[in-house]
Amino acid sequence: MQIPNYWVATITTYHAAKAHNLGILQINHAKNGPLNRMHPGDGVVIYSPRESYPDVALLQAFTAIGRVAEGAVYQGDMGCGFKPFRRDVRWTAARSAPIRPLLDKIKLTAGKTN
Repeated sequence: MQIPNYWVATITTYHAAKAHNLGILQINHAKNGPLNRMHPGDGVVIYSPRESYPDVALLQAFTAIGRVAEGAVYQGDMGCGFKPFRRDVRWTAARSAPIRPLLDKIKLTAGKTN
């Protein structure tokens, strides 16, 4: 069994909610590169800097957490020729967690102000 990796995806809260409802992850402007590096069982957390784009109001919170599901990367069809790459994710019920109080507690961000 492979040791899981853990990924942070930066997505607005609006798009994170859509991904959660669909049971998918679609990142990096719907490109497949980052999704291909993920494996079933890997952990995923979504960081949402804003509620929506181009909304200027900052949110800066973790807004979703889950695990990459079995299966390969695939393309969805959103119409008008837009076929974004996606991966299935088993999302867990979670509350939004503001990042500011966590910055010094997370190894990745310890000692950093942003």
